[in-house]
Amino acid sequence: VEIGTCVEAAADQVEAAMAIALEIAQGSAIELDEVTGRKVAGPALDAAQTAWAAYRTAQCDAVGASFGGGSGTGIAIQSCFITLGRARIAELMASVQ
Repeated sequence: VEIGTCVEAAADQVEAAMAIALEIAQGSAIELDEVTGRKVAGPALDAAQTAWAAYRTAQCDAVGASFGGGSGTGIAIQSCFITLGRARIAELMASVQ
């Protein structure tokens, strides 16, 4: 139970950090669109984030399914969310100009 609580707290922190990174990346995309006079970077980032969120859910559900309903299923899913979330934060921040 304690491990599950700790992993859940870490997942919540990653979600909060990702929201901040996404906000920064969206600001950068909007600024790029304004500079270029085209409205493509912002919508492209929004579409990418939506697709990424769907991928994360599907991938982490698959990880959870590999536990066969055992007691570690929830921890495995949360750990997957943490791992993929951290990677996404790095991707978002790399796109900031």
